Amino acid sequence: MSTLNQLIKEAKDAGLNYAVFKNWHQPTPTRREIEPMYGPNDIWHNRLQLQDRPVPASVKYFMDEANQAYPDTENDFYILSNIYYRNFYHNRPGSKLHKDTFDVVHLQCTGVTKWDIGIEAEALNDPAYLRPPVGTEWDWRAEFTGDYETFILEPGDVIWFNNKSWHRTENICDKYSIVMQAGTVDISGKRKR
Repeated sequence: MSTLNQLIKEAKDAGLNYAVFKNWHQPTPTRREIEPMYGPNDIWHNRLQLQDRPVPASVKYFMDEANQAYPDTENDFYILSNIYYRNFYHNRPGSKLHKDTFDVVHLQCTGVTKWDIGIEAEALNDPAYLRPPVGTEWDWRAEFTGDYETFILEPGDVIWFNNKSWHRTENICDKYSIVMQAGTVDISGKRKR
């Protein structure tokens, strides 16, 4: 099986801005493995930062693989949960159309999520291009202005995309994902390398 580093390099070399690697990570981290990582003071609907936190072997494997794909950046890992089905911030099961200021490697651990992703979109407002505090989201108002693709992510699937990629998600059911942000973001919104 190809490593994440190989798959992401092939996608970049092919000039792609995003790619889905179906059924890449098996066995996939389960809810039974993920939930004990939450402590009594952690808020379930917030991002759970994984730095300096013990993680099971299946989660560490993904983190190590993703770090190899971005060895020269300061990477950030967290868990996105949707255990109550609806997104806490805008009361819908997923995220609004937006783009990030960093590359992302996203592992679907449990549940099913529909992704729309493309590179042609326009923000109808002017959100602050700063990295949001943990557990918050930008108030994006955006629309696709060109073609986009739709993918269904199931447990074990990985989606990679760069900071040019606009995307929105719809969680079909409760889900957990482990996400890597590749590179830190300074106050100007530029990704450091």
